[in-house]
Amino acid sequence: MELAIPPGCQVPIGFKVRKLFEDENYYDGQVISGPSTAFDKDQNKFMSCWRVKYVDDEEEEFSLEELNMWAVASIPVTTGSNEDENEDDVDDKHDIPNSKRIKLT
Repeated sequence: MELAIPPGCQVPIGFKVRKLFEDENYYDGQVISGPSTAFDKDQNKFMSCWRVKYVDDEEEEFSLEELNMWAVASIPVTTGSNEDENEDDVDDKHDIPNSKRIKLT
């Protein structure tokens, strides 16, 4: 599995995710803070987590694993090669359905 966040890379503020919820819709969010440390009761250990805010202002904590799972795009790793500089190329690697905007009341 290709990781959106390569080992050793920092997760930037603004890193975008699109998560599938129980209502079977995808919702857009972005990292607003982190990493912080939280205790995971299921794994019985402390883990790094990042705060994600969705378009409807709801927030939740993501582990690095969850950020990789729901990432919209990968963090580019600089290799020194300029092979992929064609701006006309379309990145079809992330075939993700359109997200649904949540209506605020």
